[in-house]
Amino acid sequence: MSMSAIHSGSQLIQQSQAQLDRDAHTIASAQVESVNPQQSAAKPSVESALLSATQAPLYGAAGATVLRRSDEMLGNLLDTTA
Repeated sequence: MSMSAIHSGSQLIQQSQAQLDRDAHTIASAQVESVNPQQSAAKPSVESALLSATQAPLYGAAGATVLRRSDEMLGNLLDTTA
């Protein structure tokens, strides 16, 4: 199976979005647990979710950069062979 830059870049963007969704859920459920303390289970802390949420945009930006560079490279190859 060949891996393309387009696949890698889009996968980074999807992972970034999934990470933000998980972190938002963790933060929202922590706020609910502070109101209802009976539901406290072994869940990720709010601090780790906030830290992870700050990293997710970096993954998204990296994915976008991979896609942009792939487009530029393909354009250069087409210009060279045309």
